[in-house]
Amino acid sequence: MDVSISFFLIFCAFACARAEDPTADTLNAIIEDKERIVTRIADATLEVFSGECSYNCGELCAVLSCGSLLPEPGAQCRDDYGAEAVRVNTCERDCTSRRLNFDQSAIRTASPNITEEIITEECLTRTLDSVFIDNQEKDSLSQMTLRWQYIGTPSGFFRCYPGEVLEQCHAYDPRIRPWYVAATSGPKNVILIVDVSSSMLNYNRLKVAQEAAITVIETLTTTDFVTVVVFNETAKQLLIPGQT
Repeated sequence: MDVSISFFLIFCAFACARAEDPTADTLNAIIEDKERIVTRIADATLEVFSGECSYNCGELCAVLSCGSLLPEPGAQCRDDYGAEAVRVNTCERDCTSRRLNFDQSAIRTASPNITEEIITEECLTRTLDSVFIDNQEKDSLSQMTLRWQYIGTPSGFFRCYPGEVLEQCHAYDPRIRPWYVAATSGPKNVILIVDVSSSMLNYNRLKVAQEAAITVIETLTTTDFVTVVVFNETAKQLLIPGQT
């Protein structure tokens, strides 16, 4: 992995926090703490990829989000990690909690085609589990605001802690998530121009164009500006910057 891709990983390492009614000072402390956590993940990721040639990577053996039962011990039923997810392993038949593994992360890939690059990335990032767990333990002793820790790569590889087994392994592509796009590209001014002329009705072209536009819009964040222009014989602006 070259330096540019390593930087992708640095900025794609992400930790999500939650706090109950924080004061301004508390909020600042939480943000600073999360910045330190992201920096630890980024530094560890850069270190393993810079020493890539010293690793002997074989088959994919981490816990795939769709391919394995959640290992024990480490699996816990937790109701403080967001809404219930569709998954293979449930705590009980009517359980509304998420079943998570705090001893191991889980991985997903954007495509079922497991390339040599993905195998290498899976191998190299296994060592991040110790960083994830250390971050979790340190956070539990202080604010208890840390939830998900994860990284994504340009190949569509995704590693997330704590591990969770889902029924769909390839339905998540980190490269089109807002956090990844924001980290790899920064604030953007986006103009989407869509042809809505009658010729677009042929071969389902209009639907494809609309879906592509929606995909782009869903990657945007509050730091981005976007406008949409449609045209046939004339052009019309649908989204005006600064308006909702």
